[in-house]
Amino acid sequence: MPLEFTPLAGAGPDVRVLDPGGAPETIIDTDDTFTVQVRWSVEEPGAAVLGGRWLVRAYAESIGPGQEQQLGQTRFINVGNFTPIAGPPAARGYEANVAVAAGTLAAESATSSGVYKLAVIVTHENPNGSATELAGFSEGPVIQMREP
Repeated sequence: MPLEFTPLAGAGPDVRVLDPGGAPETIIDTDDTFTVQVRWSVEEPGAAVLGGRWLVRAYAESIGPGQEQQLGQTRFINVGNFTPIAGPPAARGYEANVAVAAGTLAAESATSSGVYKLAVIVTHENPNGSATELAGFSEGPVIQMREP
């Protein structure tokens, strides 16, 4: 789902799972760390009026029996930490990497399917820490955890 930035326009969040070597992956060994990479953008000139910070959270929901939980820690990204994107339309690009520790999610067993759908939410706070109505959501990808 695209960012809900009325009256601002934006794209993403786009989500990829990266293995310990940084390659995209959807099958992860339980003894490996992995990264949930999140990218989004906000179009200019509206992006220039934003202050504050972005909050990025990743969650895993089991498909079948298993765990449902937040992955890693909430990431806080200062609105001023962006990469310019040439237009049209010009935009400000953002990225957050959520580190997930080895052993966080279970592989297939009698109590777990070992298959998880990821969901990511990107929200915005003003400089005073109050939440705004700017938000973006991504559902997926699906990953499988396996015993090495």
